[in-house]
Order: sequence, then structure tokens, then C-alpha cells
Amino acid sequence: MAGALEEKEYFLRLETYFPKGLKNYWLLLSKSLEELSTHVSTGFNTEVYEDFNMTLFHEEELEDFLHSSIHFSRIRSPTVVDDIIDKVLEISELVEAYVSVKGNATPLQITGENIYVEGVNIRVLKYGDKGVYTFSYRLFKQNRGLRLAEKILSKASGRGLFKGLKRALRLKRWPLPIS
Repeated sequence: MAGALEEKEYFLRLETYFPKGLKNYWLLLSKSLEELSTHVSTGFNTEVYEDFNMTLFHEEELEDFLHSSIHFSRIRSPTVVDDIIDKVLEISELVEAYVSVKGNATPLQITGENIYVEGVNIRVLKYGDKGVYTFSYRLFKQNRGLRLAEKILSKASGRGLFKGLKRALRLKRWPLPIS
């Protein structure tokens, strides 16, 4: 089962919210990620590690936070996705994670729905006919260690993602109110 997951490619977009005074978050984050993977090189707004690339896409100063959009590519395992999210949560206040799966994700049948895992609302979307599916969710600092990508993707692999998610997470479909 794990072998099937390793063949897929995962992309991670994190909308991160750092404390407003933390101007050196990029350096702190780069050093922290070296605990996960060996740093290979640095480019313009990009850090290359053996197991993934990290690119600063956008940053802005908000009223209460320093917001940045950080993109990760070349990820081969949902375990690495969760490790990255946990490292970012160590220095940020909250993250909005968008985990995209590229590969044989066609069994996914629950697109456009919300599911709940460990009390966290997760939205599942399909983009185009390219077979790219995205799970999105928001985590706060106290949610570190939930490992949601691993729970969703590893338990669903091999039996059709919908059936796997339903069994693994004991999903219930709530009827929509009729107006």
C-alpha cells in the first residue's frame, strides 16, 4: 500500500500567518526544514532540498500577522507533507494547507464535499480533467502533530478513496436542508 503512495507526486501550498514581528521567518523555516531533508541549493525565493522544493510565492504584512504563501513541490510522500506542516506550525500561528495529489487519484468520488477528521473540516476538490485532487484545511499551532495528509491519503489508498475515507473516518453524510 505504501508503495502505491510513493509513486504519486504531492504539491503543498501553505498560506501561513506568522507573528507580525517575526521578520526572519524565511531563515528560521529554511533551517528548520533541514531537519527533514538535506539542503541542496538556494535560488531566487526558492530553497531546494533533496526531498522537496520550497518557494516563497507571496508575502504581505496584515494588521495582526505577516502572511506568506509558500509552495512546496517534488514531494513523494504524505508523511513529508505532514512533516513540513508541523515544522511550519512551530513558528507560525496558523496555516491553511492545500495538498494536491497528482497521479492515479481517479477513484476519488467525494469531490466538492466537506469531511471531518480529528475535528478539522477538510474540503476535497478536483481541478479539471487532469486527475489532480486537492484537500484543503486550516490548522492552528495547537493542531501540530495531527498528520492529516497521512491519515487521509494512506488509509484511502488501494480500495478506492471514497470507500477508504468512509471506513477510515466513519463519515456520515448529513442531509442538506430543503428550502
